[in-house]
Amino acid sequence: MGKILVAEDEPQFRNMLIEWLEECGHYVVSADDGEEALKLALLHNDINFIITDLHMKVMDGDFFIRELKKNKAYQDIPVAMLTTETNPLYKERLAAFNVLWVIKPVEKESFMKMIESKVD
Repeated sequence: MGKILVAEDEPQFRNMLIEWLEECGHYVVSADDGEEALKLALLHNDINFIITDLHMKVMDGDFFIRELKKNKAYQDIPVAMLTTETNPLYKERLAAFNVLWVIKPVEKESFMKMIESKVD
């Protein structure tokens, strides 16, 4: 199974995602904002997939992903951007970074199928 980084500032939603992922056998590293997630990503060089919220305090998911993708080790790692945002500007800005745009709320079965199809 994969090693997945989850960056989500809403504790209940973050814990739900972690539970779903661990039930499927994934190892999860979690952060409550993009700044912490960026630090964790640079510490863990074996992350297979990233799940991040778009709007977070300290550092949002947009900036987090653009900064992370500057690192060659993360250029091909898939990302699921979780959001309620409908402004296409965000999606366009992240289109070059292998980002899957996922609108909240998420349904467990379809979300996990999407994860499993992307995790090596």
